Amino acid sequence: AKVVFIRHGESQGNAKNVYTGWDDTPLSIKGEQEAEEAGLCLKAKGLKFDICFTSALQRATKTAERVLKVSGNNSVPVDKSWKLNARHSGGLQGLTQAEAVERYGESKVTLWRSSYDILPACVERSDPRHPVHDPKYAGVAPELLPPGGESLACTVKRVVPHWKEKIVPRIRAGDSVMVAAHKNSLRALWKHLENVPDEDALDIKMMPASAPLVIEFQIPPVGDDLIFLRKYSLNAPTFNPKVRIDSLSNSVTNKVFFLRHSESLGNAKGIYGGWEDAALSMKGEQQAVQAGLLLKQQGVTITHVFTSVLQRAVRTAELVCGASDNEDVPITRAWQLNPGHSGVLQGLTEVEAFEMYGEEKVKHWRSSDDVKPESVDLKDPRHPANDKLYAEVPVEELPGGESLHMTAARVWPYWTNNIAPMLTGEQNILVVAHRDSL
Repeated sequence: AKVVFIRHGESQGNAKNVYTGWDDTPLSIKGEQEAEEAGLCLKAKGLKFDICFTSALQRATKTAERVLKVSGNNSVPVDKSWKLNARHSGGLQGLTQAEAVERYGESKVTLWRSSYDILPACVERSDPRHPVHDPKYAGVAPELLPPGGESLACTVKRVVPHWKEKIVPRIRAGDSVMVAAHKNSLRALWKHLENVPDEDALDIKMMPASAPLVIEFQIPPVGDDLIFLRKYSLNAPTFNPKVRIDSLSNSVTNKVFFLRHSESLGNAKGIYGGWEDAALSMKGEQQAVQAGLLLKQQGVTITHVFTSVLQRAVRTAELVCGASDNEDVPITRAWQLNPGHSGVLQGLTEVEAFEMYGEEKVKHWRSSDDVKPESVDLKDPRHPANDKLYAEVPVEELPGGESLHMTAARVWPYWTNNIAPMLTGEQNILVVAHRDSL
């Protein structure tokens, strides 16, 4: 059995960078276009549905309606339920990030947004943001509604029963199902379906609104749930409704696939990795194989691979190529595709970095595009001049610490001079690199 999941398009609240929660903000123009692109993707795949489940909030319901219309599923019934609503953001609802930080303090806002089971400041029942005042929930017993705010754990407690009671029976009956919902209601559901530990739930990656995601299940003979098999994006190209699809496909002869390296042992320990040559974790190896299987499923033949010199990227590339039947593809390793060098932070956990340099300074280094962390000097073993990987690189070209702008200053010329010139004829290039270099 397959279920297609759609994340709602950009809302007007998203466009203003406001914490939306249960505020019933409509789609922006960009959000409407994203829903159309998702619908065109489904149409190109020939997917038909028997029912669609969505939330009670218009940014999700309008996304669902537009996706169904564009994909040729106009007559499909739409089941709307508050149980698929976004996470209620409590006192943050309606505030921009800057306003929230000013009102509650950065540490509290960060804690609320990054914790699985810690509630934000809840709004009082007398506050108009409390759902008891919204006529959409007039038929819902007040004690069932969120108490003025929710953690992700609270969201799981309402989303999962709805999945089991309303959606699973339709899947068991053989119906083709689409679910259109929100970042955190989808994240809550996927946490359950994929058996993700609580501490990793907020790290579940979301697809773009224009890219439908499919989860395949095995249906056991008994029980109220399904067995998760795999999850993948349909990975359709971005369709521009103003460009004829046939002319678009005829003009595309070269493709570049970008992949971020899988989880490293440093990532798993919460360490600032930088240019430290950490190996992949077991989870990272599994992630790389899954990416390769996705390429194989899409029938992608890779002609050349570019990656950094660090083993977490090189090994990701090798596993991806092996799983996608592209074992013999040439791989070019280049230090210019390395991540940003994290300077004195390299090898430290966040807690250790805060203790040594102060929380304010570390956050400034990590959040600024053009401010680099304090550099390590040439005598420090963390300086790449002391690593045999860079023995042939002039010392003056090697960084002891980098901002994002400095990273771009070496990545972009490498792309222009080495990768872009290969895009001739019919080439499928795979670039496996790091968050900052990508």
